[in-house]
Amino acid sequence: MYTYLTRVPSSTRGETFTLGVHEITLASNLNRGLLRRWHNNVQAEIKRHYSTRPDTNWNWQRNIMPLILLGMGHRGGRLFQVTVGTDERPAAMIALLSRERWCLDAGKSATFVFFLSAAPDSCRGPVVT
Repeated sequence: MYTYLTRVPSSTRGETFTLGVHEITLASNLNRGLLRRWHNNVQAEIKRHYSTRPDTNWNWQRNIMPLILLGMGHRGGRLFQVTVGTDERPAAMIALLSRERWCLDAGKSATFVFFLSAAPDSCRGPVVT
């Protein structure tokens, strides 16, 4: 787990809660099952109750992970899951491309972060701090 941010404020309680950023690799996905948990729980909730979202029919295990890790590997493609609380409830999925070119000057390198999906509130539940 990366420790870019470890605690963020809660707007409802005036408190803070734990934030985790977990890289999903082929090895970590087999060991921890973060992507499987997202696909089976969060994605099922999105498909069931949020059919107008663009990510409604995404298959994270068969399409998204291979696309980012394998298809964009030469561009530094990395996939992350953001979690909240000490019980690590899924909150969002983001992708990072670190070997890109800056659009205003192709001679300079750039890194882009793509926000892919957010877990509905019903999947996050009460946050355990």
